[in-house]
Amino acid sequence: LVYAGLIPHLRKQDKWIIINFRPGQEPIMALASALSTFMPDELSIRKLYERFSEDGIRLSNVLDEILSKYPKHRLLLFVDQFEEIFTLCKDENEKRMLLEMLAFNRFDTKNSIELGFSPNQTHTKVTNPYRSVITMRADFLGKALSDSQFSALLSDSGDKKGVLNRIMVGSMTLEELQSAIEKPAA
Repeated sequence: LVYAGLIPHLRKQDKWIIINFRPGQEPIMALASALSTFMPDELSIRKLYERFSEDGIRLSNVLDEILSKYPKHRLLLFVDQFEEIFTLCKDENEKRMLLEMLAFNRFDTKNSIELGFSPNQTHTKVTNPYRSVITMRADFLGKALSDSQFSALLSDSGDKKGVLNRIMVGSMTLEELQSAIEKPAA
């Protein structure tokens, strides 16, 4: 759904930077690799990894650096197959670091931009010009929710209500699967 629907839709809008990665065995290295291409000062993957792991730089700071290179753009950070953080990553420190970066980034709203959603709508001021999308297979949800940090990442709390949206997608019927294969995304 993300590759077939959301990403093509955002690319048509022409003001989106789309950064995607899969956590794999080394999620911080995978994130650094995905981000390094867009960094204004052409940081090497290794240097960006060191900024995350040794210097403790916040993900939002790196996203701000990227957006400084692309004024008036928005940024989508897409983490595909997030279950890999629980199945492939053996380094608890890397796992914690990625969870902390994503959780903290969720509420870091120091920036704001003006967005126009359609010609008929008024402009709306939206705080935080970046969004995150995380996909994970449902059969890993139980294991993931047993991790307190991941549970906290998914929970809506008090004044933060509405910041996080979850969409659960069930299995397709045979007809839906055939339609998804044969027809273009709407």
